[in-house]
Amino acid sequence: MIQTYHEDIIHDLAFNYYGNRFATVSSDCMLKIFTKVDQKWKKDVEHKCHDGPIWRIRWAHPKFGQLLATCSHDKCVRVWEEKKITEEDNDKKLISRSEISERVSILETKEGVADIQFGPKQHGLQLAIAYVDGKLQIYTIHEQNQYVKTCEIYASQFGLRCISWNTSPVEQPMIAAGSFDYQNRFRFNQKNSFTQQNLGQSQQLEQQSTLIIIMKNMAQIESQQSLSIIKKMDQHITVNDVAWANQNGRSFHLLACADQKGFKCWKFQIKGQQVDILSLIQIKQDFEGPACRLSWNILANYIAVSFENKVRTFKLKNDQMVCTFEYIETQQIEDYNK
Repeated sequence: MIQTYHEDIIHDLAFNYYGNRFATVSSDCMLKIFTKVDQKWKKDVEHKCHDGPIWRIRWAHPKFGQLLATCSHDKCVRVWEEKKITEEDNDKKLISRSEISERVSILETKEGVADIQFGPKQHGLQLAIAYVDGKLQIYTIHEQNQYVKTCEIYASQFGLRCISWNTSPVEQPMIAAGSFDYQNRFRFNQKNSFTQQNLGQSQQLEQQSTLIIIMKNMAQIESQQSLSIIKKMDQHITVNDVAWANQNGRSFHLLACADQKGFKCWKFQIKGQQVDILSLIQIKQDFEGPACRLSWNILANYIAVSFENKVRTFKLKNDQMVCTFEYIETQQIEDYNK
C-alpha cells in the first residue's frame, strides 16, 4: 500500500490512460497526483481544489492534454490542467515541476453532484455530469476556459448515483446511468418526495428500473433535447457503480453494475436505437454482499470488484464470471518518501 498523507477519508482514485500515474481526492479538499518512478510512487502535485469533500476524480484522454475533473460537496464541478514548468534551482540547474491550474468551473444547480465522466475521445472533449436529483447534463469543453452545455435529461426521479460511457467508436454516444431505488431515493423537494403515494403506486415505483441506457441523437446535436432513454435494465435496487466494457471488435456489449447484493453483468447488442439483451452472465462467487466499485481491464475479459474489505478479480469465460484473485485489506503501508 501507498501512504498518501491525506488528512481525511480518500473518496476516489483514478489512473491515467497509460496507468503510470494516479490521482486521489479526499475529504481534506486536496487533490494529489502520483507518478511511478523506478518502481516507486512519487508525489508530483498537491493542490486544494474545493471548499468541501471531493467525491470524484476523472482523467481526460491524453489527446486533450493533462486534464482532470473533480466534483465536490460544494456542488461545483471543476476541470484542471496540469503543466510542466522548467526553472533554475539555487545551483542554476534546470529542474522540472508540475503545476495545476483551474480551466473550467461549473456550478449550475442547487443539488449535489453524484458522478462525472469524460466522454470517449472520438466525440471531442465532453464531460457528463450526474446529479443526485436525477438530472444528467453533457458539456463540451473548449479552449480559453470556455464550456457549453449541449444537452440534459432528467433520467431518474429517484436520483442518480453513477454513470459510464459507451466507448465504441462506431456507435452514437451512449451512457449507462445507475440510480437510487424507491426505498433509498433522494428526496430533493416536496413535489418529488412521494409521501402522498398510495400503496399501489408505491409498489409500481418499487419496480422501476434503477439502471438505464441513454442515447445522444447526433442528428439533433444542436438541441438540448437530444438525449433519450432507450433501455431500462432488469435492475430494481440501488446501483452503487456501473462500468461499460470496451467493445474491442465484439458483436456485443458488456455492462456491469454493483449493488447491495454483489454485482451483475449483462451481455447485449445495440441495433440503431434498440437494445437486445442476450444474457445475464452467470457469476460464480461464494458469498453475497454489497459491491462498491467496478473496473474492467482494457481487453474487457477481467473485471475488478471492490467489496467492503476486499477486492476480487473475475475472468469472463464462456459466459461465466469466475473469481481468479482475492485481496484482503491489510495494514502494510509503503512510504513513498523512501
